[in-house]
Amino acid sequence: PSGLSDASLARRLLHQANWAAVGSISTHEKIIDFPMVNIMAVDYSALNGSSTGHIRFFLLNLDFTGRDTQQKNKVTFFFTDDQNGACQRRGVDPMEPACPRVIVSGSVKNLDIAE
Repeated sequence: PSGLSDASLARRLLHQANWAAVGSISTHEKIIDFPMVNIMAVDYSALNGSSTGHIRFFLLNLDFTGRDTQQKNKVTFFFTDDQNGACQRRGVDPMEPACPRVIVSGSVKNLDIAE
C-alpha cells in the first residue's frame, strides 16, 4: 500500500495477523542444525487492541519449536499481507514484491504472567 513507511507497513502486517510461519534451528538428532519451520498462532496486541511492539505466542516444550528454542534461542517470524487473502483480492500474486511481507528475527523471552 502506498503512503505507508516500511515501519508502519510492518506494524500493520503484524497487527492484522493471527498466525505466522516461525523458523528455528533444529535440535532434533536427525536434522540437527538445519532450519525448521512451524506455523504458530500469534498476537501483537494488548487487551485493548493497541499494538505492543512484541510478538506473543504460546510455546510448549512438547512442540519441536519449543525444544529447539530451549537449546538454540533464535527464531525468525514471517508475515505476509496475503495471510488474510488481501493480495489475492487485489489480483496480486503472493510471491510478487507488490504483496508486502515482513521478516522478524530474534530470541524467545518468557513473559511474566502479569504481562
